[in-house]
Amino acid sequence: MSRKIAVITGTRAEYGLLSATMRELLATDATLQLIVTGAHLSPDHGMTVRQIEADGIPIAAKVDMHLTSDEPLALTASLGRALSGIAEALAKLQPDIVVILGDRYEML
Repeated sequence: MSRKIAVITGTRAEYGLLSATMRELLATDATLQLIVTGAHLSPDHGMTVRQIEADGIPIAAKVDMHLTSDEPLALTASLGRALSGIAEALAKLQPDIVVILGDRYEML
């Protein structure tokens, strides 16, 4: 039975750490379900989602947090949007396993 494995990435740094794992998953019978959020979707942070697309890793869902600044209120509002959007993505994708590299607030 093929497992559906969701990987959530929000920054270029942890994407780099997770990319080898994702490539390995793509070479198996598992189904990779990549959820992209955070700085990857922010013009202020370089729209690094383009690098993921250029790497040929399929994206199952994009959760825009609307990152506007590093001020406490803006970060808290962004976190709320991330929680809601990731919950919706996980409900839609129904993965068997979720992989995160959790050292940042959006990975809560």
